[in-house]
Amino acid sequence: MHNGFRDFLTIKKPMRVLDDFKGVKFRSPPIPVWLAMFKALKAEAVPVPWSEVYTAMQTGLVEGMETPAEGMVNSKVYEVGKYVTKSGHIYNMMALIIREDIYQGFPEATQKAFAACGAAYTEDGNAEYRKRAAEAYETLKSKGLEIFDIEKAPLQEALKPAWEDLKKQVDADKAQKLIQLIADAE
Repeated sequence: MHNGFRDFLTIKKPMRVLDDFKGVKFRSPPIPVWLAMFKALKAEAVPVPWSEVYTAMQTGLVEGMETPAEGMVNSKVYEVGKYVTKSGHIYNMMALIIREDIYQGFPEATQKAFAACGAAYTEDGNAEYRKRAAEAYETLKSKGLEIFDIEKAPLQEALKPAWEDLKKQVDADKAQKLIQLIADAE
């Protein structure tokens, strides 16, 4: 299920080109692939819990963060941010997951209901999320934030080392297949 692309929000300067990331302190979860991403961008990753992002930006502990546009609106970081860079550097998705043995323990009618609900949510939820993302960008614009795109090719090239780190953490063949699927989708 679609859950949006992540973008950058900064408070001091816009991220218009790759060099703009150098030395900028970004909030990051303490997750290896995120840390590798910021390292590849030559930015400084500062681990900050999500619940403290607003304050971290307000006090200058960090100069930026990244999340989908709807996350920027819901967390009200637009009150302390100025610039949104539509980078789409990470794709968020959600999946309905249930352990096979538990699923098989339900009656067939319940299994079919789960599958039907999942399919309906995927169809309706994906359209709804895209609508809410578009509305979030409009909200950010109405709050006075500057929103712009960044050229994707240099960003993608700079992030290749993060892909290599990902391959080290999971099955390299599966990671390479995933990376190829992403590249083919562009």
